[in-house]
Amino acid sequence: MADFFFFTDVDALSTPQTQSQAFGPVSGDPLSFRVNNQFLVKKNASAIAVIDAIPFVQQCAENVNCVNVILLPISNPNFDFPVIKFFVYRGIDKASLFDAQGIIKESDTSWKPNNILKVLHDLQDKINADNGTTLEPKSENIGYHYSVETDTTNFQADDKYLETTIFKKDTVQLPLVTAGCQIGKFLGEVIRAGFQIIQDRLGYEPTLGQIRASNGLYLIIIIYKWS
Repeated sequence: MADFFFFTDVDALSTPQTQSQAFGPVSGDPLSFRVNNQFLVKKNASAIAVIDAIPFVQQCAENVNCVNVILLPISNPNFDFPVIKFFVYRGIDKASLFDAQGIIKESDTSWKPNNILKVLHDLQDKINADNGTTLEPKSENIGYHYSVETDTTNFQADDKYLETTIFKKDTVQLPLVTAGCQIGKFLGEVIRAGFQIIQDRLGYEPTLGQIRASNGLYLIIIIYKWS
């Protein structure tokens, strides 16, 4: 059976989840539905890969300091549950992953030993050894450049499909993280942490715009048929 982890440290949850933060209809707004679970967590709470997966990072639409991390599972949990296509972590501190120039940061003692920064640096070290280079890992190695509007060569608009972008045939080779790997730090405190499970359903493909949103709200469209 594949290892399966909780999305953060249990003691990182600062308060119990409220009804307004939970998956489902939004109280007082009959036309909105929350597709992710939200939680109030401590500042810099760990975001943890729930399963072995390929990580993909996108800029949050409403907060320049925030990114959302998407995990594409390479296998599914070995228990009775529909097939999962993506996990989405909302409210990750962008500065915990890379600097203003897009250089992936080095992990320190505030990170778990198994973490995405080490994964990216180890991968780049291997590439450098094979090619005789001294390059540093960059944010494009986790797909972030697809969400940078000023990058006119690589930017992908909100209406593009997530899966299509992940599997673009270009020079980007996304890494692999194992279950339990720390994939970032939540901004935390008043910035809600979000966790969403997207099932593999026929006829539905999430767009980048939906993935980049911070709140995970969908508008319900009601169509009336007049006789």
